[in-house]
Amino acid sequence: MKILREDIYAKFLEHIKNGDRVVIVSASMRCWLEPFATKHKVELLCTELAFKDGKFTGHFATPNCHGEEKLRRVKAHLNLDNFQKIYTYGDSSGDDAILAIADVGVRVK
Repeated sequence: MKILREDIYAKFLEHIKNGDRVVIVSASMRCWLEPFATKHKVELLCTELAFKDGKFTGHFATPNCHGEEKLRRVKAHLNLDNFQKIYTYGDSSGDDAILAIADVGVRVK
């Protein structure tokens, strides 16, 4: 199974090259996304896992970063009024809230 869409990845790299502020916002866990975000020097908002004494508890430390929670996290992290143009990319109904706030919202199929 191919995880990375080459066309969307190319747009991602183009935003980075243009000096755009890039934030990955995902319901996926930090442990899975952080290496990718770190490699590309972009910000990451995601679902956080709960640990106690260095061990995973089986629970989330934060609400699942999905749907309206994605939008809440974005608004807590960024002042959207500070941006001339907002691009968002999403591939599921869980992205509808952030796609709705974008100047350019791209539904990835």
